[in-house]
Amino acid sequence: MLPRISVFSLGGTIAMGASAPGKGVSLSHSAAMLVDAVPALAEIAEIDASSFRQLPSPDITLDDLAALAREIDRRLDDGVRGIVVTQGTDTIEESAFVIDRLVHKDAPVVFTGAMRNPTMPGPDGPANLHHAVITALEQQARGIGTLVVLNDEIHAARYVQKLHTTNPAAFQSSPAGPVGWILEGR
Repeated sequence: MLPRISVFSLGGTIAMGASAPGKGVSLSHSAAMLVDAVPALAEIAEIDASSFRQLPSPDITLDDLAALAREIDRRLDDGVRGIVVTQGTDTIEESAFVIDRLVHKDAPVVFTGAMRNPTMPGPDGPANLHHAVITALEQQARGIGTLVVLNDEIHAARYVQKLHTTNPAAFQSSPAGPVGWILEGR
């Protein structure tokens, strides 16, 4: 039997899709659609996908995050091995920090997002989601607080910062750097 992971979508670039031709992108991908876009996930975990909110990340409120923390606690009490939260990267470090302060369980809680929307060449969302689930399944990720996984790097929520608005390597942690890396799917 595969371990269970809950994936919550809050919106953001990772959840965007094409609007009408020539009209750009809009929030259109549900959590289930994000998970379905990464077939390898079905081989490593039983995924429960929930579209918790569909918002641009600057619109996420503390009330939204408090409600998310309660739902994370409930899912962890129900026996899921870990949690993945997808959202926009403009406020991902703030959201991850708040959840780090509100959720006090050993199970991994991992935030991820995307710098490139799915209509662009080289979208990073699917790889970031895959790596976030791998991290949430990892025994070494237990008991170390909320994490942020982007661009093959694993960052502690309490230290990560977004330092560039569009570069996929926008996130860094000071003073020590990432707490880990994803290499070849591990």
